[in-house]
Amino acid sequence: MLPVFATPKEWYGFYSQQVEGHTRAFVLAPLLWSMCAPPVRLRWRKVPFTDNNVTQVPNNSKGVYSFVVRPTAAGQPGGEYVFYVGRVGGAKRGEDRSFRERYLEYLSESKTANPRRIEIALALTKWKDSAWFYWAPIRDTKKIEHCEDSLIKALRPPLNKMGTATPKPPVGAFQGPATENEP
Repeated sequence: MLPVFATPKEWYGFYSQQVEGHTRAFVLAPLLWSMCAPPVRLRWRKVPFTDNNVTQVPNNSKGVYSFVVRPTAAGQPGGEYVFYVGRVGGAKRGEDRSFRERYLEYLSESKTANPRRIEIALALTKWKDSAWFYWAPIRDTKKIEHCEDSLIKALRPPLNKMGTATPKPPVGAFQGPATENEP
């Protein structure tokens, strides 16, 4: 329920604070989505990101996961935004954790004063009633990292730092740099 404001200026101040504190840039690029080619078929599961859903998240599998914000204004259907993609398992890191362990880590970080991943913790706090946790188990742990990378490149979630650089245009193999005399 919205507070009551005495003046339009009070309303505008409140509104501006809400918009500024919740603004993120999302890349919505259907061509990138169509080019996403993970090495395995992903079968996604989802739960609202709350304390009550911990036991719904598997404690014995690894794969990729994402955090999604789902607006709920006036019962409007659809409209989901992926704001982070991650993984548990794989060749380099996190091999000993399960989806549930990672879920619990994020729950803990969203409630602590000094979270390890502050931007994700802040997003989960801001969108606590609209955040969802999605996961897709992958049996072949050698393919987890490739799946994560494919998703990040296609979805370009705003809170992922890796894989988000804008690609440079290709240069021919025998083409040198342009000189001042060339048109």
